[in-house]
Amino acid sequence: MRKAEELLLKVLNEGDLKRIKSLNGIGPKRAQMIVDFRATNGAFAKISDIQGANLKMGVVATMLKGQLLAMDVKISEEATCE
Repeated sequence: MRKAEELLLKVLNEGDLKRIKSLNGIGPKRAQMIVDFRATNGAFAKISDIQGANLKMGVVATMLKGQLLAMDVKISEEATCE
């Protein structure tokens, strides 16, 4: 699993409402849905699992995947600077 995906999954699986709302495309209602979903169903194994939280989460899954790409670029750039 890519480091960016691991970081994003950590936020989704362990973050509080405030931290989850800091993700692109996640507002208060969706953050609460994520918290409620994981309390009932357990942790997300992969980013696409978020679509199971609610039918409207498909757009969010796409946004999160875009955020993953941006994170991968940043992580790659940081690795080349070290």
